[in-house]
Amino acid sequence: MDPALGRRAEVEQYILELIAEEKDCDVEQLREELTAQGADMPYDSVLLVELMVRVEARFGVKLPTDLPTARDMRSIRSFAERVCDQLTDAALTEPEAAR
Repeated sequence: MDPALGRRAEVEQYILELIAEEKDCDVEQLREELTAQGADMPYDSVLLVELMVRVEARFGVKLPTDLPTARDMRSIRSFAERVCDQLTDAALTEPEAAR
């Protein structure tokens, strides 16, 4: 599997687990419900703002508080992709000595 796709799947799964925990429901049931609304698993909730803080802490990234990030948070998949982009950007800007 492509490492980038594997990482995105990991981030997606973590986001879904957080939402399922908050909604007190099964993760796979939640995934099915969201996928039925679209492949990107659209999700519209203030909860995502709270989850952003937890996702940032879990994956060691800081998402910009801007319009593109807000748009990306409308679906689980685009939210996960935004996190992965930040992971990639951080790796590219990391000093060689730290690698």
